Amino acid sequence: MKNLIHILLLTIVISACSKKETKAPIVYGEENPLNGFLSQLFYFQETYTWINELGGIAQVGMSFTPLVKGKINAIVVKIPETNNNLKVAIWDKETRAKLRVEYINVTAANSFITKEIAPLELTKDKEYVITMFSDDYYARNRTDNAVGEFPVTSGNIKMTKSITGDGETELFPLSGSGNQYFGDCSFNFQRTE
Repeated sequence: MKNLIHILLLTIVISACSKKETKAPIVYGEENPLNGFLSQLFYFQETYTWINELGGIAQVGMSFTPLVKGKINAIVVKIPETNNNLKVAIWDKETRAKLRVEYINVTAANSFITKEIAPLELTKDKEYVITMFSDDYYARNRTDNAVGEFPVTSGNIKMTKSITGDGETELFPLSGSGNQYFGDCSFNFQRTE
């Protein structure tokens, strides 16, 4: 009888030890890299407001690379005028394909407006571009007008360049500025792994 009890106890101990622990998945918080970029490049020192000054729509924004796998959950914009149909595009930099186009109702000038979107999955170490199509935006630079040193990392996002382009043609924006950031067009990113 004693042997039977020892065998049963040993069986219980072995089976209890062999159970795999299930860990709850880690849920990471959202992050918006824009303020970190502007601070590191000192592009907060001077801000110029552009309202209908170029005689047409421009594309302004940034190219960036996520340092971890994640997703964009929201688009965040700030412009100096209201706009009930501000277009924002997210591009694959390598293929120049538009991955997502969103329209944002900017109800208040000079205020950050956030639009939640269906999550857009991003691949670690792949380069993307986000631009808004507008004739109203901010130009941010340093007081010495020096060229910012890219890339700049803010949280899990590496900004690789300030992007500008023609908004009328809606083609992939090829140009950029080294000594200014035109925007403000950014996003809320959430790490998934």
